[in-house]
Amino acid sequence: MAAYIPLAIAAASAASSMAQQNAQAKAQNGALAQNQADAARDYQAAERERQQRLARSQAAQRAGFAASGVSADGSGAAALTNLLAESEAERDQLLQAYQSQVSSLAAAGRVNLLRQRQQWLNGGRSLAGSAFSAFSQ
Repeated sequence: MAAYIPLAIAAASAASSMAQQNAQAKAQNGALAQNQADAARDYQAAERERQQRLARSQAAQRAGFAASGVSADGSGAAALTNLLAESEAERDQLLQAYQSQVSSLAAAGRVNLLRQRQQWLNGGRSLAGSAFSAFSQ
């Protein structure tokens, strides 16, 4: 009968440890989800800002062309096309930075999941080891 007491203590300790690890994993997953949402929001804000700068730049170019008597054809169109190409390149850079950040966050999430599984396995091994020692006495 006395052999079961250490086993019960080990089981309670393992259960407590596993519950604590589960709570920690949930907190880490919540933080990861929040970081991903923040990254998406930052990307959307940067994209809106880029589009607004492009619209302002195009309007300024057109106003400058109109004031100087240059039409939107020919060299005026080439300047606007160049402005659009630069803005598209900036958009591509923003998107690449966002995708890199999201990939990094996803990798961190996978590492957290692997750690959580390893902790669960270690908790189970600890309990099994305690049970074995309790019965072998």
